[in-house]
Amino acid sequence: MIGKTLFKGNTMGIYIQIEKISESENVGYYHVLTKAFGGANFYVGFDKKSHKIYCFLTNNFSHPVRIVDPNDPNEVIGEIPGIKVSPSILDKVFKAAEKTFKMGEFPDGLDHCA
Repeated sequence: MIGKTLFKGNTMGIYIQIEKISESENVGYYHVLTKAFGGANFYVGFDKKSHKIYCFLTNNFSHPVRIVDPNDPNEVIGEIPGIKVSPSILDKVFKAAEKTFKMGEFPDGLDHCA
């Protein structure tokens, strides 16, 4: 199930699917999908060498619409051009990226449940 888990009409929890599509030597490419917080459907690349996060509209991964550098103290999460997504979802995706950077590998799934 993707999105909200409902219990008597109230939100009991959320699920954000972050599934690996492919990987190259230094970058793992993932599909992000959820119905929580207004929904999201976009793609990201996590670069374990530079620790940058590339955001894409499509799964051809050729033109990032935003590059996030978590090492930049002036970096603001803000928005991703062309993608309507809640900052709460972006926060979870960026935490998943941080997890891959620490692990040094790209697991098949980095799903988030809360």
